[in-house]
Amino acid sequence: MNSVNVPRRIRYKKPPIVERIFTVTCDLPPEAFFSKFESWKEIIQPHFPHYDPHKDWKLNLEVKNGVPIFTNAQPEVQITHRFARLDAKGKKRVSMRLLPNEFSLNLHHDPSQPHYFEELFAEIENWVPQWIAHFGVKGCSSIAIDYINLISAVTTPNFVKDSSVYIGDVLTVFSQVPIPYHGIIPPYDCQVGLMVDPKRPATFAFRVLGRVHLDIVLNLASRLHPNHGCGGRLPAP
Repeated sequence: MNSVNVPRRIRYKKPPIVERIFTVTCDLPPEAFFSKFESWKEIIQPHFPHYDPHKDWKLNLEVKNGVPIFTNAQPEVQITHRFARLDAKGKKRVSMRLLPNEFSLNLHHDPSQPHYFEELFAEIENWVPQWIAHFGVKGCSSIAIDYINLISAVTTPNFVKDSSVYIGDVLTVFSQVPIPYHGIIPPYDCQVGLMVDPKRPATFAFRVLGRVHLDIVLNLASRLHPNHGCGGRLPAP
């Protein structure tokens, strides 16, 4: 019997990841979503008891003679339905967010108890098939994983020297700056998108954002746009 060598996954004692986010988007009609939302709410609330909907208002503008003015049309509201599982301190540990065409699961930051991808994947395996079956989702237009990292003197002290964050040691893309420098100073905002596989297509993007001295937010995002929908099964991590 042949044995298969599975690479050992590296685990960091203090990973700088402050949030992991899994998102699926689909073409579910709003009426189909709202007709089944209350029954979905009853299913998930024993597991995500904290409900905190967020409202985004869209105001209608038009430009006349180069000047934007409000129209008489009624403003529109978009509600993101947010459910959360809280820890003993009342802080979010895991959350679920829903829009008619979007479903996401979030693992939130806890400095005293680092979380790992296996924890998020367990939530994905449990809830995504249920969401697909409950709302009758026929296919997915995109699947995404976002890792939000905080690079700072507290989370990554080995990258901080002489009161500067050596971002070139974190991301080698910054090591190619064509002039000598002592460090990158805020504010700064850099975004890069990469096409990984044009046939699927699959993309990877990162954004480095800093407004506070020695605090850098690094967002890594991988996205897959399936050609044939996602069905009810997901790939292994």
